[in-house]
Amino acid sequence: MTQFLAFGLIICLAMGFWLSNNPWGKMLAILPLGMLVPAFYGAAVDCGLGFVTEFFGAGQCQSGNTPQQVFAGMYVLSFVPVVVFAVLSKIGRGIWAGRGA
Repeated sequence: MTQFLAFGLIICLAMGFWLSNNPWGKMLAILPLGMLVPAFYGAAVDCGLGFVTEFFGAGQCQSGNTPQQVFAGMYVLSFVPVVVFAVLSKIGRGIWAGRGA
């Protein structure tokens, strides 16, 4: 695991922890927005900071894919760690407060 992937995982965990501050319904509703942060980070690491300007163009990233493909892939890959840590954090916060999940 490279340092970029490790930091991406830390970002996913931080987003999950931040999302767990909300009630269950709101947390699950804004979860797709929370996944955008690690996806932007992953696309910027692979494509450079200028990937936004080349997003709809034929730009090419280090992996050989277009910026859209890299962003979509990172968005999908960030789903599991963000969801799992958000749910675990929400349950942990409930137990810590003494009121259950």
